Amino acid sequence: MIFLMVALGIFVGLGDMLGGYDRYIYADLFDGCADTMRSEFSVWDSTVFELYASEPGYGLINVLIGFLTRNRYIFIFIYTLVCYLLILRAFLRYTNRSPFVVVAFMGLWFFFTFTYLRQVLASAVAWQAVDFIAKRRPVPFFTLTLIAATIHNSALLFIPVYFLPIRKPNMLMVTMLLVSCLIVGLTNIPESITGAFADSAEMQERIMATGVAEDLYAETGGVRLEYLLEAVVFLSIIFWRYDYFDENNKFQIIMLNMALIFCGMLLFFIKSANGGRMSWFFMIGIITTISQLATAKNDFGFFNIGLIALFATLYIRILVSWDYYVFPYKTFFTNGHRQDDWIFRVYEYDWNYDYDKFYR
Repeated sequence: MIFLMVALGIFVGLGDMLGGYDRYIYADLFDGCADTMRSEFSVWDSTVFELYASEPGYGLINVLIGFLTRNRYIFIFIYTLVCYLLILRAFLRYTNRSPFVVVAFMGLWFFFTFTYLRQVLASAVAWQAVDFIAKRRPVPFFTLTLIAATIHNSALLFIPVYFLPIRKPNMLMVTMLLVSCLIVGLTNIPESITGAFADSAEMQERIMATGVAEDLYAETGGVRLEYLLEAVVFLSIIFWRYDYFDENNKFQIIMLNMALIFCGMLLFFIKSANGGRMSWFFMIGIITTISQLATAKNDFGFFNIGLIALFATLYIRILVSWDYYVFPYKTFFTNGHRQDDWIFRVYEYDWNYDYDKFYR
């Protein structure tokens, strides 16, 4: 697992602005911050602190890496490795370290680590606090969660996990709560929550780049059937082997509760194009729970094959839907850009990088 996760981190970090406009946003802000650090102006006047006024932790990360480099590619590479090392630490600490952990990660989250840098790091930081739920240590739990919130405010959604009873919930009660999440999700109520965590900075940057104003979080309309299917499938798997979960194993129950919250979040934000990102803070629960169920028996049967097929389907779905955002793959070791790269044409803000990736 260690080799695979480190290799994936390097693979993602070396990508040449893959993932869409988000990388350009973060790269542009970093370049500005690094330049300000080397000028007569205060670093606190850089745009990254202005746009992320309520999330100064992310700005400080830019400053720390800015001491090492002015180059956006090295910034993204370092940042990505930090994300993957934190994710790896959580996997080593909380999961059974089986191959299913990496399989689940590839199907659920891998592609998103290319582009949603802030929320990925915030989730990875929040995951480090899970240990303190079972130990009932509120100070380190809330400290880590609040640090994550300074990177992305949506990490505040992680706080209620600490107050959940550490006991195996009744299946009927779980079903009723999840149906309630679905009913509320079909209304416009979740818009107020996604709006509270809206990436106004990303919106402003995109307007600057394209002149188009888009609400990236509160986009609503049709029901996201993929959210419904994903939640139903994971719930079916969990309920199928619900007897496996030991009431006396506190850590196992905490992860089970987080897996159920993950499904509930998908249902709650079923009409939001990007609200599913709010569920990422609880994804460690579904990855841990599914990998435990997959290895509960020592045989490799139809259940395991079905899980592999499920995560392969999720992986292929994102790969196909994202298409040119991540494929064909190119590193920043060679100059230029991918052929017919419309993302480059729309969002590139510094063409000097195209001629020399390391000119800064």
